[in-house]
Amino acid sequence: MLQVFLDTETTGIETGACVIELAAIMVEDNEIIDTFHRYAKPYRPINPAAQAAHGITDEFLSDKPEEKEMLKDFIEWVEGAGEVREIFAYNAQFDIRIINDRIKMDYLRENNFFDKYKIIDVAKYAKLAIKNGVIPKNGRKWNQEYVASCLDITYNAHSAIEDVKAMMKIYDKLRYRVEVK
Repeated sequence: MLQVFLDTETTGIETGACVIELAAIMVEDNEIIDTFHRYAKPYRPINPAAQAAHGITDEFLSDKPEEKEMLKDFIEWVEGAGEVREIFAYNAQFDIRIINDRIKMDYLRENNFFDKYKIIDVAKYAKLAIKNGVIPKNGRKWNQEYVASCLDITYNAHSAIEDVKAMMKIYDKLRYRVEVK
């Protein structure tokens, strides 16, 4: 069974924000079989708060393909792989929503692209690990950076490709330690 782990960086968190970096790693039987990683020129400027988080600038993206092309390539990559059944993301609701919204806005699909896949939110594993004492409580903090540090995973946060790699490690360390229903 093929699984896809994905992450995005965006122009912001507001409705209509653009996807400016999309990274995904395809896995079969716990082996990486393919990687997708693209940047895209957004249709709107990057929100200063978003830029402060991920460090991606409008200038860096100025010569990149348009978002529509990146999303088209991503759809073809996923659908061309065969039997993808599960898609993983950390705080999946955000990534899935924003990718779907942009796919619809770019007229690439009318329906929800992700409907045919089981979506697995790795953040749910982290929240359960904190609740069950596997990871120490730190207020309401369960973001990926905090969870990764508790699991001795170091990485360059807020790079979509590095976030995906860290998320895969988090999932691997937690999937047998907590049960998400």
